[in-house]
Amino acid sequence: MAQLKGPLQLSGTVGGLIFYKRKDMKGATLVKQQNTLTKQRILTDPAFQRTRENYQEFGRLNTLGACIRHGAAALLQCAPDPTVTTRLVSVLSKIRHCDQEHERGQRTAGEGLRTEEGRQLLRGFEFNGKSALGLVLRCPFTLQEDYTLLLQGLVPAQMLDCPAGATHVGFRTGVLVVDAEGAASQLQCSPMVSVGVDVEPAAIALRPMEVPSGSGLLLWLVLVEFFQETNGKRYPLYDRSHNVLHLLDVRCV
Repeated sequence: MAQLKGPLQLSGTVGGLIFYKRKDMKGATLVKQQNTLTKQRILTDPAFQRTRENYQEFGRLNTLGACIRHGAAALLQCAPDPTVTTRLVSVLSKIRHCDQEHERGQRTAGEGLRTEEGRQLLRGFEFNGKSALGLVLRCPFTLQEDYTLLLQGLVPAQMLDCPAGATHVGFRTGVLVVDAEGAASQLQCSPMVSVGVDVEPAAIALRPMEVPSGSGLLLWLVLVEFFQETNGKRYPLYDRSHNVLHLLDVRCV
């Protein structure tokens, strides 16, 4: 990769050279040679067999990752992170190696998640990479078989890392069932439970109104969201980077 210096402002392809800009390099114009590799060669040349196998597997990874993100969108919008797509696909890529049922090129993360090793790789995933549950919430919790999350003895002033301006914190859980192939998803959420950040110890129980039906993968999520009360109304903080969306557990159903 070469960098163009001087007053010329070029963009696109000129004489086999590609001129382009990158935001992370403050708009500098970079130059690289045009790739002569064709799609037809990749699809037919035996030398690119491994490349074709990777294409097939990554296509399925992206489909499953998109299904998870779209299924959890109602919660994900409260704890957004532009890196979630690449981070999630990266984890799913590791999980596909747990698939011992298919040959290379046919492996799937869905099959890998049928193993305990695969599910363990996905448990604890932070949809907001800027904020982790263990750093924001320091209160022991219990996961019950009926998908109830119990926070016992929560003392917000001592057990929460609250952002500036927050007067209240809200907790909500969600149970997301995703088809193992990433074809469909269903989400059921619990009502939001909100408490002041300076209140006395509180016990909080969170459970979805119902558990989604269907088979595949079940993802159990918890959202921690911060609010500011103004004139008796609670508003989400404009900066949502401190909010947490954490994957508590992964199960096969």
